[in-house]
Amino acid sequence: MKMPSMEKINIRRIFDIAKESDLSNIFQTTCIALGTLSLLLIAIRLGPIERKAKLWNQCVNTTNEFLEFIPSLRNVGAEGREAMAVSLCYGSTPQKEESKSPNEQL
Repeated sequence: MKMPSMEKINIRRIFDIAKESDLSNIFQTTCIALGTLSLLLIAIRLGPIERKAKLWNQCVNTTNEFLEFIPSLRNVGAEGREAMAVSLCYGSTPQKEESKSPNEQL
């Protein structure tokens, strides 16, 4: 088998092409790795938020079902009971209605 002459093969051009493709390949691999790592970190950070949201939703549903059994709250309606359930689950406490002062009754 005959070896091609060195005049026909430009060694520098071959090395340049190899370097360009390596850099392009390294850059692409780095971008993919950084993107994957970023998405993974975001998913990990969203885990506790998801669990807390599930707990709050469960609390709202349970409290709403409980409030349906209280006779004095039946006339409030479903939206009113749900609003009360949300308030109770997020830490609010029911307050007694303040009595009006004698000056306001006039």
